[in-house]
Amino acid sequence: METERRRLAVTVGLVGLVLLAGCGGALNGDGGDAGDASDGDGGTTTDDQSVDANVDVDETQLRADAQSAIAAVETYQVNGTQEVVVEGPQSRTVTITERASIDRTERELRRNRTVRSQGREVVVTQYVVDRTVYARSDVYVRQFSSEWIRTEVTENFSLVWRQQDVLGQLESVLDNASGVEVTGVETVDGRETYRTRVDISPAEFETVLFAVVGVDPDQADDVSVESVEYVYWLDAETARPVRTNATINFTATVAGRTVQRNVSTTARYGYEPVIVDLPDEAGEAVNVSGESPGRLAPARHVGPAATGAAGDGPTRTGSPAPRPTARSVSTPELEPELELGQG
Repeated sequence: METERRRLAVTVGLVGLVLLAGCGGALNGDGGDAGDASDGDGGTTTDDQSVDANVDVDETQLRADAQSAIAAVETYQVNGTQEVVVEGPQSRTVTITERASIDRTERELRRNRTVRSQGREVVVTQYVVDRTVYARSDVYVRQFSSEWIRTEVTENFSLVWRQQDVLGQLESVLDNASGVEVTGVETVDGRETYRTRVDISPAEFETVLFAVVGVDPDQADDVSVESVEYVYWLDAETARPVRTNATINFTATVAGRTVQRNVSTTARYGYEPVIVDLPDEAGEAVNVSGESPGRLAPARHVGPAATGAAGDGPTRTGSPAPRPTARSVSTPELEPELELGQG
């Protein structure tokens, strides 16, 4: 049972790892009010404009500049859309849209997420404040008699935060990639960017995945990445990501069922100040810290933070992966969302 839980954590983590790795829609300010998930992506889409397919750029230096620029970011916003096509005994398509504002200095965030599949829709608002994860959704009422739940994650907060920091994930992909290739210059949301293909193999990507999820690769032999493609649009002036796209195909076997998942993700990023204010209603949240991990879906977002604390930096090839219990990778997400995503 424990092995199956670990494998489930890896499977869910793989989907989460690319959730915000690319998107459409400009950001406005701090990403909007996290309490209102109906505002779409929080901005008006700006058409990208191709400027030049031939550009002379030192790709090694650009990669190093991007790594440094990402590590230096203190606050940011990300809007993303993901489509997961599940092929198997019960094939279906899951669409996830998300808007998040993240403060890496204070290690706080707020997030809106909407999951749609087979005519169903689940909306969740999540906060991380004071090493506690709060979540609000109507789906919690049936199970916990409250729209609000919370999980105290002080013991494993470094791991939990690595699973939330999207930019940290992007940095880890760069850290483990063989190299990058600049394929053109484009204007994205009014910024001149270098369209950059990241040369990362399935094996290199698995290194990122297993390390940031916190699972030993020996316990994840039923998850296999078949192909992976990452494209970053890096600001020509700051080298920070403005947009990213990712396409990942993988197979996973859980409880004896093997399915193919094709994950396509887009996201865009803003770098305005972030203030995370926990609503007063969260004070009534039901503490589910002691719940069985089977009742709560593991965190859908992974990616190590780059804040400099010991053990919390980006995960590079050869770094030992932490070995938490399955419970340590659980945050208050909704059981129906796990059901939608797992097939």
